[in-house]
Amino acid sequence: HTVLLGPFGAPIEVQIRTAEMDSVAERGVAAHWAYKTDSGPANSAQARAREWLSSLADSQANTASSSEFIENVKIDLFPDEVYLFTPRGDILSMPRNATALDFAYAVHTDVGHHAVAARVDKKLVPLRTRLESGQLVEIITAPSAVPNPAWLESVVTGKARTAIRQFLKHLQHEDAVDFGHRMLDRALDALGSSLDGIAPAVLDRFLAEAKLHRLEELLADIALGNRMPDLVAAQLVAARGKRSRALTPAPSSEKIRITGAERGVLSFANCCHPLPGDDIVGYLSSGKGIVVHREECPNVAELRKSPERKVSIEWDRDVQGDYRAELRIEVINRPGVLATVAAAIADADSNIENVEYVERDAAAATLLFTMEVKSRRHLAEVIRRVRRTGVVSGAHRYPL
Repeated sequence: HTVLLGPFGAPIEVQIRTAEMDSVAERGVAAHWAYKTDSGPANSAQARAREWLSSLADSQANTASSSEFIENVKIDLFPDEVYLFTPRGDILSMPRNATALDFAYAVHTDVGHHAVAARVDKKLVPLRTRLESGQLVEIITAPSAVPNPAWLESVVTGKARTAIRQFLKHLQHEDAVDFGHRMLDRALDALGSSLDGIAPAVLDRFLAEAKLHRLEELLADIALGNRMPDLVAAQLVAARGKRSRALTPAPSSEKIRITGAERGVLSFANCCHPLPGDDIVGYLSSGKGIVVHREECPNVAELRKSPERKVSIEWDRDVQGDYRAELRIEVINRPGVLATVAAAIADADSNIENVEYVERDAAAATLLFTMEVKSRRHLAEVIRRVRRTGVVSGAHRYPL
């Protein structure tokens, strides 16, 4: 395929191609093969086209919205590709900037779901590592590994993004049902009843009136803040015939314990950054679930004006994950002070997300560090290490 200059400088385009190549070029791939038919063995062009359309059909079936599907198609149509080898010697074509996690999902969805690390050219690397053409990639899996929301920031292919979102939505629904069950049980207990004590006929009638198909939908709605558990409990008890008790619920001292791993149900307020070990309180927010605040948070006073939204919660003994905290540090303004403080924070096994100067003059400066810690005790250890550096005049949690 080239262009030659003919007599008098006239350009002449020359293409030498087979009949199959001519058919594809003039009429498109779909013009000369039958999708999902027994029309005989497919050639290479037909096989690639069939595989691509099959992946599109799978993506469309597992994608909730049309806009998300279009986003995935645009990603997969990205022209630049890298070619990678599996341990068996197979070649996989991936979009440029694809990561080891994209490769895992390209091999199989279950491989992606349980991936923990990768070996690229026999070297151990994180799943977020970007791949280059010609590399040999092996995915390391573990049965206990599951996707987490941070994975969505590491993948570029539509297949991986769709699979991760579907898995997370399933987990969020399960967590919402479980948490909603606990909230409704607590509300019913305050009325001297329980969910098991509600007759199936009464429950079915309530669900029909609420235009819900299953009990799980009601429980998820409660956890996501779309329905107040106290109101639902009162309506269920009243429908059972105990109106007098339903109208005068007794306050319950029992608190719902949280581990911090309730995906899609809990969020932590940015105004006070609650940590495991803090006294906390939850408030229902429609569509968002429970927003967790520290009890001494200034915004709690305003939230107390809506007592029906309050959820009594406390930290469980088995708390998981890292939590955002802010540390306000006054330092002596001299070269290298920022690196010294950052090293002290890193030595305490805390990850720094952001740092900014709040105030600064020739003699002193105030820094605001945003970091990840595991608990209130972990934050206290970070503060102790920072104060021992010799360049800090003050360090405290922000806000107080």
